[in-house]
Amino acid sequence: MSQETMNGLLQFIKDIRQCKNKEQEQSLVAKELAKIRNKFENKGISGYQRKKYVWKMLYMYILGYEIDFGHFQAANLINSSKFSEKYTGYIATGILVKDSVKDSQNGDSQIYKAISQAIKQDLQSTNEINQCLAISMIGALAPRELTEQLDSEIIRLALGERTCSVNARKKAILCLLRMYRKYNEKYDPTKWVPAIVKMFDGKISSQSFLNAASSLLLGVAQMTSASLFEEVVPRIVKLLGKLVINKECSEDYKYYGCPNPWLQVKLLKILSLFNIPNDESVKKIIMEVLKLLINVDITKSVNRNNVQHGILFEATSLIIQYGDNFPKKKMDDVIKKLGVFVSVREPNFKYLGLEVMCKVVHDNEELVEKHLSTILKSLKSNDISIKRRALDLLYLMCTQNTAKKIVEELLAYAEEKVDLLIREELVLKIAILAEKYADNLIWYIDCIIKLITSSGDYVTDDIWFRVIQMIVGFGKESNPELQKHAALRLFQSINIPHAHENLVRIGAFVISEYSNLLVDAGKDPQRIFDVLNRHYTLSSEKGRQMLLNAYAKLAARYPNLSGIIQSIFETASEHFDPDLQQRGVEYNALLQQSQQIQQLVYSKQPPYSVDIQGDNPLIKRIYKLKMGSKKEQQDPTVALENQRRAQEAVQFLTKGGGASTSMNQMTPQARLPLEKHIENLKNNVLYDMNPNSIVTQGVNLVAIPIALKTIANINNMNEIKNLLPTNMGIVYQSSELQVQYKSDYQQHMGKIAMQFESKIGKMENVTFSITNNESNGMEFNISPIKYDENPQIMMQAMSTEPRVFFPQAILQYSVGGQAKKVEFHLPIFTNKFIQRVEMPQEAFDKFWKNYSSDQAYKLDCFIPNPAPLNVPIHEVLKKAGGLLSNVVSLKVMGLPDMNRLSLINGVGQFVYKDVENNSVKNLPIMVQIEGNDAYKEHLRISLRGQGSAFPISNIYQIISNYMGMDN
Repeated sequence: MSQETMNGLLQFIKDIRQCKNKEQEQSLVAKELAKIRNKFENKGISGYQRKKYVWKMLYMYILGYEIDFGHFQAANLINSSKFSEKYTGYIATGILVKDSVKDSQNGDSQIYKAISQAIKQDLQSTNEINQCLAISMIGALAPRELTEQLDSEIIRLALGERTCSVNARKKAILCLLRMYRKYNEKYDPTKWVPAIVKMFDGKISSQSFLNAASSLLLGVAQMTSASLFEEVVPRIVKLLGKLVINKECSEDYKYYGCPNPWLQVKLLKILSLFNIPNDESVKKIIMEVLKLLINVDITKSVNRNNVQHGILFEATSLIIQYGDNFPKKKMDDVIKKLGVFVSVREPNFKYLGLEVMCKVVHDNEELVEKHLSTILKSLKSNDISIKRRALDLLYLMCTQNTAKKIVEELLAYAEEKVDLLIREELVLKIAILAEKYADNLIWYIDCIIKLITSSGDYVTDDIWFRVIQMIVGFGKESNPELQKHAALRLFQSINIPHAHENLVRIGAFVISEYSNLLVDAGKDPQRIFDVLNRHYTLSSEKGRQMLLNAYAKLAARYPNLSGIIQSIFETASEHFDPDLQQRGVEYNALLQQSQQIQQLVYSKQPPYSVDIQGDNPLIKRIYKLKMGSKKEQQDPTVALENQRRAQEAVQFLTKGGGASTSMNQMTPQARLPLEKHIENLKNNVLYDMNPNSIVTQGVNLVAIPIALKTIANINNMNEIKNLLPTNMGIVYQSSELQVQYKSDYQQHMGKIAMQFESKIGKMENVTFSITNNESNGMEFNISPIKYDENPQIMMQAMSTEPRVFFPQAILQYSVGGQAKKVEFHLPIFTNKFIQRVEMPQEAFDKFWKNYSSDQAYKLDCFIPNPAPLNVPIHEVLKKAGGLLSNVVSLKVMGLPDMNRLSLINGVGQFVYKDVENNSVKNLPIMVQIEGNDAYKEHLRISLRGQGSAFPISNIYQIISNYMGMDN
């Protein structure tokens, strides 16, 4: 930039700063903008003048003023042969043009088209500075127009060895990563693997280049499959060894004596994506590196301590990943250090300590429990991030031994002025922990009443519905002692002038349902009615509906209350709310019937089905909560982390924590050779202990399906995995589109609703179809698109064969006249069409014996115990029972004594419609999971089925993936 230009800009800045008030500044800016607009209308304006005015526009933009013109003039400076003008053009385009995307239909498309050729020439030139300017601008914005036209040039520069200088290539690598993160559906990163691996061959020693290459490797591996880059692990370890052991690093990249800490952190993160190397020489290096990293000393330099502890936390995460491969004593030392970090005042250390403890808690419960009081204190931190991680850690570290203390501490915390940002999550986790670890349901009821009293506004319907289910009971027997306690406690809790409405709703049901128990305890029926009725006028319409139900039950049991209750019904029958009006009319009509008919209509609620006991709605709630807002899900890095935490929270409910195998490994086709499968069975210790439980001879033997590392043609496998246990969530998302999914299944039929939410503009001309693929085993009936704020579609899915597998959907639409096409798969798998079957144990044993004959399909296998070996087998099997019930949808049997459990059975039937014969078919499915305290390393899983091998093969895939099996 010339001195004259600088003088003009400096004078303008000086004038702005001398303004005495905002109005004077706005007047000066408006005057200058009008002057610039007039100048730009002059076609004879020189490049020098254009450059001068663009810098003034940039300064005004930085001050917060909208610049809605001059974008073409700014971008056209890129075409200039003068460096100062070209430089100004790139800077201005990067800052100004990006904000006009939503304001004009095709303005920036035209701008990008006008300059794309000049940018391409700069990318292809031998001038390093011009290349870097072009790459930096594309990388900062990654606009779709330029990405589609120039991505091949960026890929060439990033992955080619001799296409440009090291400095330009480094920038191209980061630009490629930016484009991939923003438009990941557009690229196939498997084609990049050889070039990325070669970046670490040691030929380029530039620290900045290695930093960029590590970022690309980490970003791609996290969003695809790390197994694609398995061969790079020894090179990463060698590079890390040079930095940590040999201290090989240029002085420019040493930060307070620490060799390139940024690269160290990235390399450790990359290694955490892989299992520990098998090569002994490589393993030796990584072990030495980790021992050096965890033995850091505290120094007087705050900056040095910060960087060393940042590396320490990444090293700790890697040690946790390696598990038993790392010396137990060293692991204990690591946890002790984490305890120190959690105790310090410095918020960054405290947060990171809590973060890493969340990862290590499952395998080191006793050591983490020693820091319980410190973790509880962290809840009262002023930092919301620390509060959240402390709450997460308390949730994950909760065991039967610590549950009562943790829940009571959380209840006490809920009574204080808790930050609104975490109160919803706090309430949900208290409800989950109280149910999960309630060895005495009276304690559970007391906890929930306390919770509603302190945080009733955040107790959602599914929480108090669940409380009512627990009070009514499950199966054939109820719990009169619990029902009496609940009725008395609720009677006391709402016998105040102002009780929270959720407490009133629960009280209305329980008190009226078990009013006889209150009368037996000395309560007068009139007094019972008065306690409920004092809340009627203060309640919402929904609350009044519950109270009317309660009044009807009381009137049926205690005729002396009929008169006053009838007047309430008559008033309600004239209410403007149609539901209240209908209840008032119908209850009043029933009140005219005989006492015998009333008592028959209002008979006690029978216990719920045992199936409902395992279908906990709070699982869906906590998953949705941890996934975060739509805005957070748009950032791929944040979305991945939220997804990890959501899975962590759900796994805690379904299997007590621990990492599950990626559902990218699911496929029903490929199998291990049968001979090899049988050989593996016979080589297992459990086979020798009980060979009669395994079938290794005969026909219809089924080998385990091979869990593939990735399924290339399914681009939304992560979303599919998240939706397998639930019926609602996000089924597909990209930088442009998010698809919300909701479903409901009954026998062989499923109802599915989807909503398509565009992130780039209004969707038009929407069409939706399912690929005609017979191997998916389903037929679909798709309704027309419904156009609302976002397009929606309803459809029915019917299973027509046993080989159900994720169907492929094709969505076509247009935005702003540009046609779009998206392909993704739907989360419809075998478990969606399984129906639970009630069966006595004797019948199960008989059928199991018959189904082990030649007529049935048989799949037997041993899988590694997903829990630490110090966890009793009965605890492991309880979690496995939850998996069979909640995810596979089987009826779980064999739980008479939870503390002596060694075997669980699951039974159900896969339902489909035989279209040719127009009849519904039921294929029996039986699953047995067994553990042995004498050999805890493995569990036996046996599956039996009739009619087809596909259902039991697919169920095995679900079980093995959710129980942490990695084939």
